[in-house]
Amino acid sequence: MMGIISSTPFRTYVEFPKEIIDRFIAETGCGGILVNKPASGTEVIEKYGPEHQRTGYPIVYTSADSVLQLACHMIPSRLKTQYKWCEIARTSCKAALIGRIIARPFTGVPGNYKRLSSNAATTALSLRKTRSWTIACRQAPAFWALAKSKTSFDRQGISHAQHTGTNLEGLEADTLGD
Repeated sequence: MMGIISSTPFRTYVEFPKEIIDRFIAETGCGGILVNKPASGTEVIEKYGPEHQRTGYPIVYTSADSVLQLACHMIPSRLKTQYKWCEIARTSCKAALIGRIIARPFTGVPGNYKRLSSNAATTALSLRKTRSWTIACRQAPAFWALAKSKTSFDRQGISHAQHTGTNLEGLEADTLGD
């Protein structure tokens, strides 16, 4: 990203390998997972949300790019747990070359679930190489990141960040003031 040519591309998966899932379950203590296939986030939450609420198992799914997404219903203290599980997934998936791990919290009841975009969190695979982004950050006294750019660039070189949940929030953000 931004000037790095990787000799090893990020991987995409139709199903995450058993050893990755087994390690994730063991390290998080979550007891199991649901789905493990490519899916639309809103559709997978509608379909598996009730089972997730019954079992507590996170909904793990992917899409066309190199990503593992983890959806959990927002019950008291669940968001902190979901973020921790994403950090564990980032560590346990490092060798699998998955580009991003994304927390996808949601609320509601069966038939009326809603993803909470403002609480989504992305953890990117760190490449730890000098790139155009890093060089630009070194030249500026302060470098602002908006929306998910902080995590997309693994927080490298960013002095200030403002998370936004939607594109509209990003456009309307007033990071510098008047």
